[in-house]
Amino acid sequence: MLANVFRDKKPFLAMVTAIFMLAGLAGNAQNGYISARSFAESQGIAYQWFPLQRILVMRKGLKTVRLTVDETRAIVDGKEISMAAPPRIEQGQLMVPATALNRFFQTGDDTAPLRVSPPNIEVQQPSPPQPQPTNSQPIAITPAPAVPPQPVAITPAPAVSPQPIAITPAQQASEEAILVALRHSAREDHTRVVLEFSNDITYRTEFKDGLYRLTISGCRNLVPTQRTNPAGRDISKLEINSGPERKGLILSFYLTQKEKLPTIETVGGPFRMIISFASPDAQQIASAPANIVASAPAAII
Repeated sequence: MLANVFRDKKPFLAMVTAIFMLAGLAGNAQNGYISARSFAESQGIAYQWFPLQRILVMRKGLKTVRLTVDETRAIVDGKEISMAAPPRIEQGQLMVPATALNRFFQTGDDTAPLRVSPPNIEVQQPSPPQPQPTNSQPIAITPAPAVPPQPVAITPAPAVSPQPIAITPAQQASEEAILVALRHSAREDHTRVVLEFSNDITYRTEFKDGLYRLTISGCRNLVPTQRTNPAGRDISKLEINSGPERKGLILSFYLTQKEKLPTIETVGGPFRMIISFASPDAQQIASAPANIVASAPAAII
């Protein structure tokens, strides 16, 4: 009798468990989201979570759905499909849009493929033909005359002398120029800064409010370790930075003479740039009146 009662309660317990699971899913789906693990367990869907990539893969039958956290793009059977809302993580649980999952898995792709057994076809073997009686007549066999083998002349192939192969060296890729030297010298009326490169370069200048900016292209963003600092009487400070995309160099000279534009001279092979910065005292020297003193003629002996 107890066994009959227990057997009768099994369907009831299964129904109560399903109701509780559906109630939990409905509670989580009030905001349009549902727990991915609970949904997979209730629908018999294989659940695989990759925490490092933040990717969820769900499979049922022939259907495969791949979701990425915080992305509205889903991959369903190799096809990209957009969702109204992306998956997200709430309180340590992966939540997914319930409407999207129901739409992905409502098709009947999870049904097992039909197995059609081939029909049984009986193939009757043809009966062997009945041998017909034949009158065998003796056949005279005449042997073929023996033919002696003929000698075969073998002509050796002509020797082919090896042809010289011209090896053309591959053209070396043009190397970018490198700033190999940076030095300066202070003169009486100006400061001279010399930049020496290993190859030709291009440059452009900007001058505003005492800031002289020299942008150099076609070179690497390297500076020599042994270089002089031109900061002093005519140059307050020198800053060296990399150009756009870490290519080239940008030299910023902060000048004490904010009105006088520096001058540049270029010399090729190796490529040199000679930049002259005027001294603030140069204008005073130039504006001072010159005293002309008559000198005695030189005697040429």
